[in-house]
Amino acid sequence: MSWCTAVHAEVCAILNAGRRCRNGLLYTTTFPCFQCAEKITQAGIGRIVFTEPYPDPYSKKRLELAGIKLTQFEGVRSSSFERIFSKVNPD
Repeated sequence: MSWCTAVHAEVCAILNAGRRCRNGLLYTTTFPCFQCAEKITQAGIGRIVFTEPYPDPYSKKRLELAGIKLTQFEGVRSSSFERIFSKVNPD
C-alpha cells in the first residue's frame, strides 16, 4: 500500500484562495492529476492554463465534464523552466 502525503500545488492554491476560487483561473506547470482535478472541480474553478500535458485521460475527462475550460500555455518560457525540467524528462 502506498500513502501519498504530498500536497500538490493545485490543492495548496485552493486552500489558500478559499472562496475566491469560484469561477477562478488556475495556472499550473503540469496538467492536474485526477485527485487534483476532483478538488478543482469541487472548488468551482472555471479555467485552467497548464504548460505540460499529463498522461491521464480520466483527469481531463473529469475537468471537461465539469465544464472547466482547459488551455495549454503556448508562449515564451523562462530559461529556468527548460533548465530545471529538461533533467526530469530528457528527450
